[in-house]
Amino acid sequence: GGLQSFVNNFTIPVRPQVIKSYASGDVDRTMALTFTISKISCYFLYMLALPIIAEINFILHIWLGKDVPEYTSSFVIIIIITSFMNNLNAAVSGVVHASGKMKLYQLSTSFAGLLSLPLAYLALKFFDDPNLALLMIFITMILVQVISLFVLKGIVTFSIRSYVKEVIFPLAMVIISTFFIPLLSRAILEPGWLRLGMTLVSSLIAVSLSIYFIGTNQSEKIILRTLIDKLLKR
Repeated sequence: GGLQSFVNNFTIPVRPQVIKSYASGDVDRTMALTFTISKISCYFLYMLALPIIAEINFILHIWLGKDVPEYTSSFVIIIIITSFMNNLNAAVSGVVHASGKMKLYQLSTSFAGLLSLPLAYLALKFFDDPNLALLMIFITMILVQVISLFVLKGIVTFSIRSYVKEVIFPLAMVIISTFFIPLLSRAILEPGWLRLGMTLVSSLIAVSLSIYFIGTNQSEKIILRTLIDKLLKR
């Protein structure tokens, strides 16, 4: 929740522009902003989530002491990666809301989301694994995202292939190029405050550089700098 709240502070200023662009009939700008919101929200979430995931056991030890409940660390990680899908879907949902054509979107995505319940039940019944049961939420959120894109395609003209190329591919490149960074601290240092600090600093620097040089185009760099400037002024 804390991570998501931080991410929303960055993306909320852009959302009214999406509605304004759609209302004026500028579909190209609407979708360009939607792609940008999807990427930037996930980038900031990943920037904060990477060191947390890497040091989750130590963080939980600080928070809860020695008696950390079983599965807590894996549950936190699954919930965080599920948040990535929620962020991707939130941007698409914003355009659907702007159009006012909500019926098909709400019915289809709600049905897909509810599939997590029977799937979680089956996971527990046949595999007896709480992690797998919780992971069903992430899997159904992938399905929700796919359905959302096809529903959106019926509302506005855009290319799903372009979405994959301009949103999913850059996200994947940023993650692939930086996910190993925390492993360096883990290989050198013992668990503790020093390793947590090193992981945090190295992850923030590496992800920031990767986002700027790999994960954003020129127009997105301008939006990114504007959002950061507004946040710093607050």
